[in-house]
Amino acid sequence: AGFVPMQNFIHENPNVAVRIQTKDPMSTHGRLIELSAAHISHQAAMGYCSLPAPALELAEMIIYTNGGLLYGAIIGERSTSAAIELACFLTRLLLTSKIT
Repeated sequence: AGFVPMQNFIHENPNVAVRIQTKDPMSTHGRLIELSAAHISHQAAMGYCSLPAPALELAEMIIYTNGGLLYGAIIGERSTSAAIELACFLTRLLLTSKIT
């Protein structure tokens, strides 16, 4: 279960696939980090959470960690549902931990 064309592309061109996702600041990861940091900052400003680290750092950790989990699941033909569950857990952990 998964998107077979994506799996094939990643299997055949893993280096290119990673570069496409991460190289350019306006890449998918770059845009997600920017939007996530803005959302996290807004939630903190509204008093919904207290940030353990700057919003941009948290967003980078969340996006790159979660992306790695999903990318690994796709490459390994493992369950993306399990990867998403773990990604959600790690996101909660990052947002509620004290980072020094």
